Amino acid sequence: MKKSIIGQKSKKTDTAGSTMVEVLVAFLIVMIMVVMFSKVIAVSADMLKRSQQMTARYETFNENYYKTENRKRRSEIGGLTLRLSVDTEKTAAGNKAKGASLELPKTGLQVYTDTETGLKMYSFQSQESEAATD
Repeated sequence: MKKSIIGQKSKKTDTAGSTMVEVLVAFLIVMIMVVMFSKVIAVSADMLKRSQQMTARYETFNENYYKTENRKRRSEIGGLTLRLSVDTEKTAAGNKAKGASLELPKTGLQVYTDTETGLKMYSFQSQESEAATD
């Protein structure tokens, strides 16, 4: 009787649970996060590996550089001249700047090339010049 008076059927609405779509979307989001996290871990592991390889390479280079028998393999270039040049086109007209040079005849440049690692080291050695006495 009551149904005919109201004209509507009573519906039971249950919103306490989750729908299948909500569960699938949540699962998809979790899976995307797992994939992204695994990619971050893979990149971090690769960076760590490369860093360790570079450190080992530099350690090998330094070890070979400071060995006494390898000091003979350093090629020496005798004498060194440092030159300072001035671009006169870009300086002010009143500026009387000119180039300068500094000769260092007792300075040697050594170049060491390590065959094992392929790295090079340049080093300068300079001796004080003797003072001219009259």
